[in-house]
Amino acid sequence: MNASRGFTLLETVIGLAIFAIVMATTIQMIAEQSRRSMEPIWQSRAAELARSILSEAQNKKFDTRSSSNPADPRCNENGSRCSQTNELGPGGGEQRQNWDDFDDFHRLYQVGADITDSRGVRLVNPDGSAMYEGFALYVRVHYDDNTDGIDDDDLNQDGVYDTGTYVGNVKRMVVYVNTPGGDWVRFSAIRWNIR
Repeated sequence: MNASRGFTLLETVIGLAIFAIVMATTIQMIAEQSRRSMEPIWQSRAAELARSILSEAQNKKFDTRSSSNPADPRCNENGSRCSQTNELGPGGGEQRQNWDDFDDFHRLYQVGADITDSRGVRLVNPDGSAMYEGFALYVRVHYDDNTDGIDDDDLNQDGVYDTGTYVGNVKRMVVYVNTPGGDWVRFSAIRWNIR
């Protein structure tokens, strides 16, 4: 007599363990692929955010001591000087909506729902959610007269680091954007002291 036989308890447990391993591996691969599919979107959003900051800054005058009148001498001409590196950044009491020169953006740091436009208004989607939720933004401005990407005040001629007294005619703005995936993306622009 030939009796039909089912699985033993040991075979069932081994089968369930193999199934669990296969499912865990599959879910991990899907999650990783999902993250990778978001990276191009995050990169695009980071570029959009950085481009808006760079564009806003490029429309400002070179230095706080620069005149808006093209007939006036530039700073660093006729005995006047531009701001020293330790003077870069917004002046006392200046708010984002009245920043008027390129280096006012120095040390701008905003995160997620606190990322604002040029008027200081938070950027939101039509549904009211933060437009750049999960993003962070940091801006640094420094003199870079030889356009090598290195802060000219980091090493002066006498070998002294970070004196804060360097004055130049070329400023570099570097915008760092951190995406929700944790990647820092860097963008930069140069501004010359020209009419």
